Amino acid sequence: MKLNISAINDTKPLLILYSSGLGGEFITKTISNLCKDFNDVTFRETTNTNQTHSKCVIKYGVLWTDPHDTSTWIDQDAPLQDLSKRVIIKDHPSVYIAKHYWKQLSNLQVIHLVVDKEVEYFARLTVKKLAKPIDVKHVNRKWIDENIDGKVTKKIADGIIEWAKPYPWVWQNELRTVHTFLSEGRSTDTYKHEQHPERQVSMQGDAIAFQCNEMSSVLREIYTDYNTVCVDELTTSSKQFWKDIKKLVPTLPVAKANKLTQAWINKNNEL
Repeated sequence: MKLNISAINDTKPLLILYSSGLGGEFITKTISNLCKDFNDVTFRETTNTNQTHSKCVIKYGVLWTDPHDTSTWIDQDAPLQDLSKRVIIKDHPSVYIAKHYWKQLSNLQVIHLVVDKEVEYFARLTVKKLAKPIDVKHVNRKWIDENIDGKVTKKIADGIIEWAKPYPWVWQNELRTVHTFLSEGRSTDTYKHEQHPERQVSMQGDAIAFQCNEMSSVLREIYTDYNTVCVDELTTSSKQFWKDIKKLVPTLPVAKANKLTQAWINKNNEL
């Protein structure tokens, strides 16, 4: 059977929503690879920053060439899917993208990873992992293809290049944010480069807080099966976190997930 959105919907897919830096790719990989009723995702790890890069059958919403054409959602390089098992996907919180998911995936179960008290911890962790300085003279179409999106449209690529031009250097995560804005049709006029790491932490904290609070309230009204799980505990341990996940994903082996996650947490705290 040719893989399409209808076939994916029939598996009762699970969407993990997460803000950058909260471990969403690691958590997606862990659920997928430990639960026998889910398709596996492939992944690679960047050891010096303790990052997981998982590949799901549906790409991030900002990478869809045309949100109205669901064939552009499919990652053709992802592993073949066994449609007798559930499909797991991951994305960042977005009201714009949520409306497309809701329209096409009526059976979707959503777990939104949220922060309550540990916003600063995760903001700092995000900057440690993602804030890589990029010389603007290297920001061209080739660089964008290799580091942000190999299928980005000319209009969006040109917009990224134009945004970066006034500065001698920018952070790589800033270029990703500009890509997100442009992909969603949002203006970048008020989004400026911020060279100071502490200011980057503050801005990332604001973004996490907004996505976990104000945006969460809106997403709850869009998705039919919308659930939040707090990640505050993942600063030191994960026992309660995985118990909360198991309430939503009953086949999860909690002890195995705890063991894998504790090693991940320890590495985070060494960065």
